[in-house]
Amino acid sequence: AINRPEDCPPKIWAPYVTAQMVGATAAGAINYLVYKRGIAAHEIAEKIVRGAPGSYTSASGAFGMMHNPALLRTKGAFAAEVGMTAALAFVVFALTDSEKTVPADAAPALIGATVTCLATQF
Repeated sequence: AINRPEDCPPKIWAPYVTAQMVGATAAGAINYLVYKRGIAAHEIAEKIVRGAPGSYTSASGAFGMMHNPALLRTKGAFAAEVGMTAALAFVVFALTDSEKTVPADAAPALIGATVTCLATQF
């Protein structure tokens, strides 16, 4: 949006960011409601007490917001996030280029497949 102000004027940036934040919060709430029984069962089975030291490891992995310390340390996790974000940005830009080298109908499926592949890496 910042790089193409003719397509996304500054006056819509705040509503856009707000909509993204509200949407992400709603999606997180829905995910929690869908999976809360499974989360509780996992915590009981693994004897995890929320907030206790080490309890964050139950959230390790895709969409867990914590890296898996068995796979990466903090610096490695940061590097992995930067690399995977760059890969996703590359794919999005490549699929939505102005030359239309990829059929427009294929772009959403390919971007979704890229997100899926990247999310399952760690």
